[in-house]
Amino acid sequence: MPPDSIIPGHLEMSRLPLQDMPALPVWDEVLSNKLLVVLAVILMILFAGQAFRLLPPLLYSVGRPRGSAGLEYNLGLSAMRNHIALVCLLPFALICSRYGLYAPDFMQKVPPQWQSAAVIAVFLGFTAFRALCYLIMVNRRFGKETSSAARRCAYSFFILLTFAMLILVGIFSITGGISARAARLVLLTVIGLSFLMSGVRSAQILAQHCNGLAAFLYLCGLELMPATLLVLSAVVL
Repeated sequence: MPPDSIIPGHLEMSRLPLQDMPALPVWDEVLSNKLLVVLAVILMILFAGQAFRLLPPLLYSVGRPRGSAGLEYNLGLSAMRNHIALVCLLPFALICSRYGLYAPDFMQKVPPQWQSAAVIAVFLGFTAFRALCYLIMVNRRFGKETSSAARRCAYSFFILLTFAMLILVGIFSITGGISARAARLVLLTVIGLSFLMSGVRSAQILAQHCNGLAAFLYLCGLELMPATLLVLSAVVL
């Protein structure tokens, strides 16, 4: 190519700074999360008296299989336990949302102000699906009290689990020296242990009225299948 065919020129670049991508808001700074936290605190204060009255029989029912069945005979304590378990669903879901304990890929498409509400909706759906599995797989030979004790003993473990998670979150906030990954690992470990202990207690209750195989099959439909779907939704979706 002849030298005179090259036309000199210059490259012009914009002097305006590139616009940064908007950063996602911190969980604590989202208004909807603040409102849900306030609501959770109010509910916990309102039900604090019932929770303290329920704690001794709750610990007794968790420690012994017959204690779980005996709790179902006390209609007042049983109803109180069910109400407190429902109240605990809100702080439990908020902790899961705050520390990313349930963070499937589709949750990234949800606006930040709706992510906590989406987590709450998922756990409500899990509770409804678990109740549906119970209605489908209920075994008449277990008896109403035994079946209720096996199904609802998870409520007792869930209440204690929520209390333990609140204590751990308080420790994380006070110390401030634990990383988000370590906090997430600790909370997931506590949840896993609670689920395992709840399943063992349900199996012990059912084993008093049937053989081990029937109790295992019953628990597969009542506990393992809903929990497996919940875990798969967090991993696959």
